[in-house]
Amino acid sequence: EYAEAIYDAGNYQQTRKILDKIKLGSLSLSFPLDYQLYKLDAEVSRKEGDYEQALASARRARRLLVEHRGDDQAGRDINNLLGGILINLRLYEQATEAFEQSLALSRKMGQQRAFGTLVIQSNMAILYNITGNTERAEELVRDSLDKMREFFPERFSNIASLHNTYAVVLKSKGDIEAAIGQVKQAIDIYQRHYGPDYAKLVSPYSNLSEWYRLQQQCNRAQVA
Repeated sequence: EYAEAIYDAGNYQQTRKILDKIKLGSLSLSFPLDYQLYKLDAEVSRKEGDYEQALASARRARRLLVEHRGDDQAGRDINNLLGGILINLRLYEQATEAFEQSLALSRKMGQQRAFGTLVIQSNMAILYNITGNTERAEELVRDSLDKMREFFPERFSNIASLHNTYAVVLKSKGDIEAAIGQVKQAIDIYQRHYGPDYAKLVSPYSNLSEWYRLQQQCNRAQVA
């Protein structure tokens, strides 16, 4: 629990040190503690850029969940994590399968409006945009953004991130003006709620720079 708290606080190196002390794999642990540890190891490994280790731990965590709770409960969250890791590894077909499983389970649980469901949908939008299914990507990200604004209006970082994702999808569809409008909303939300030096501003500013350059607005691109 301490390791999870440190991870949630954003200190991934310290989380790794704690996991190393636990000596994952060498202890006989009971469920659900073993599941939680492998899932956390997958999350930390992904942050460290060790995607192969992340994949191995995520799959191990999912197997443990299936063994103890069956396929129906094996699980929205771990499949969502698995999908993200598979995107990192560019295994897009497997990522699609993992996300679809995650979303189907969430809907089966009657959680269409749950925060976790909206996160899954936003991840799927990123994946579908990468694989060229921009219509499905736009449908998912627009639905997620509308529901996030309605049901979770104080999740400012998530709302801003969705605006940025929506912008990327619009750019893929060739609508750069609309994309710039969305990315500016992301920047505005991040700045108003977290200040001008917030790290997540890097992505929307990078997008804005590229898109201004495509419009030959070089001065604006340089500022961004």
